[in-house]
Amino acid sequence: MDNNENLKDLINEGKITIQDLFKDKNLTFQNSFKNIPESNYIIKNPLKDAVMNYEDIMKNINEKVRKDLEKKEKYDQEVLNTLKNIEMNMANLASILNLIREGNEKQNEIYEIIVELLALAKETNKQEIESKYRKIMNKITSFTDDIETMTTLATFAATVFNFLKGLIK
Repeated sequence: MDNNENLKDLINEGKITIQDLFKDKNLTFQNSFKNIPESNYIIKNPLKDAVMNYEDIMKNINEKVRKDLEKKEKYDQEVLNTLKNIEMNMANLASILNLIREGNEKQNEIYEIIVELLALAKETNKQEIESKYRKIMNKITSFTDDIETMTTLATFAATVFNFLKGLIK
């Protein structure tokens, strides 16, 4: 048996302590590291590393949660805007149907404007759509004696135009 194993046995049996070993050699914990350069015995602090790692993980989680919330809020806002547009379009469609049903002296002109607006859907050329849209808007503005009819038709025309403009880029 070598010396190290004898020391281990003595320590395990409680016959000698580690302090006794240092006392005999006149060593202290501080003195035992006295001649070693400081950079060689930097002791890593596993708790500090764990805390730093935890903080990084929490920062990443918080950033992901923040981004996810922003995406959800943006999506919710887009859905809300879409629903508002659908509601507005449905109200506008109801107004158009009422204009067609009403028996006034300009009913044929209203019907022709609506047919021209719907015919725009067949166009594939952006300039042609814009040109026909301007002509239709000029006809709509001729309803100066009936502002409600003019507003309803102009809103419908703008809705159709914007929809078609979004399809053809």
